[in-house]
Parts: sequence; C-alpha cells; structure tokens
Amino acid sequence: MADPKNWVDVTSALSTAAAAIIALWFGVAQSWSNNRKAKLRARLAASSILAPLDWATGNTCEAKDRLDDWDEYNEMAPVPAYKLIFSLLAQASFIVASGDLEALAFLPNNCAIKLAHALSVLTVVNADMERFWNEFSAKDKDLAFDRRAHWSNLLGIAYENFRAALSECNRATGTVAGMSAVKPGDT
Repeated sequence: MADPKNWVDVTSALSTAAAAIIALWFGVAQSWSNNRKAKLRARLAASSILAPLDWATGNTCEAKDRLDDWDEYNEMAPVPAYKLIFSLLAQASFIVASGDLEALAFLPNNCAIKLAHALSVLTVVNADMERFWNEFSAKDKDLAFDRRAHWSNLLGIAYENFRAALSECNRATGTVAGMSAVKPGDT
C-alpha cells in the first residue's frame, strides 16, 4: 500500500498545478475580453469618423489638384484659386476626439497615427498658405510656384494618410470605401 505522506504530497502538487492553470485561464480570459472591448471601441470610433474622414479625403485631393493645375484653374475661376483651396482645407479639417483617436489605435496599419499625421499636415499647410498669401506680392511669382509645389507635396502626403485611415475605418466597420454620401454637419 502507498504511504499516506506521498498521497498528501501528490495531492498538494496537483492542487498547486491546478490553481496555477486556473489563474492563467482567468488572466487569458480577461485579456481576450479586454481585446474584444478595445476592438469594439475601435469599430465605434471608426464609424463615428467615417463620414467626415471620407469628406476630408475628397477635399484634400481636390485642394491638391487645384494646386497642381493652378494656372489653368486661376484663369477660368470666378473665385481666386487660393480662396477655394482655403475653403477646401477648412472643410477637410475636422476634430477627432482624443478618445476616438485612442480607440483607433487598436486598428491595424497605424490608422490613428496616419489620421493624426494627415490632420497635422493640413494644419501646417493651411497656416503656411495663409501666411504666404497675406504677404504675397506680384514680384513673388517664382516663390509662389515653389510654395505651391511644396504645398502640393504635403497635401499628397495628407491625402495618402487620409486614404489609408479611411480604408482601415471602412474595413473595421464593413463599409465599402468611398460610399458614404453624408457630408460633415449634414443630418
């Protein structure tokens, strides 16, 4: 017959192992639950910014196109090109709540970083353009051409970041890219 002391040691060892396994299971289950909640918050944040993000993407592309075709557009436009570009950039800029930006961090492909980068580039371009046009004179035509090329490059970067963020938000919400027809502020 087996020694009772050995049974106590075996039972104690099995109980310790079982307690460790149960503790690990609770930790893993909690982690899974937290990940599910974070993904749900990311999907909700993505759906809340989808329409303004789609609108901002289109307006940024339009502003870049206007800068690229400046001379052609400026000759036929009833409104000076720079005023239209200011308007497009103002419409492209929107405020993302910090909680939404934090929630978007759980989406793949650095969605939150790309969105924040695009919005910061828009802010820089807008401020630089405004400063330039307030100080512009006719003798600055060469400088204006160089600045337009620089702004166009920056808007290209913002546009690509907006497109990547829009694609990720569409993927997170199951929406087809470019299909939101609601403009920011419309209800």
